[in-house]
Amino acid sequence: MNVSKADTFNLGWTLAAVLRGQAAPALLRGYSQKRCAKATEPFEFDRDMARLFSSKPKDATQAAPFQRYLKSTVNKLRVLRRPMPHS
Repeated sequence: MNVSKADTFNLGWTLAAVLRGQAAPALLRGYSQKRCAKATEPFEFDRDMARLFSSKPKDATQAAPFQRYLKSTVNKLRVLRRPMPHS
């Protein structure tokens, strides 16, 4: 749902900019490809989390990749949760 909201916001400002002549129509050409890539991130996250949580690490060496992944993901979520700009 959050991806849909972000897509709607992104498409709205992109269309408005093109229609007002503030951006070239070429801006819309790569829109679908760029947004589809973003939309797959939650699914990839869920798949990775299921894999990581489905087995307990046997030692610190096996736990390290999980800890790195979790730290990286939390940092990404912090970026995604920044307030959206208002026009």
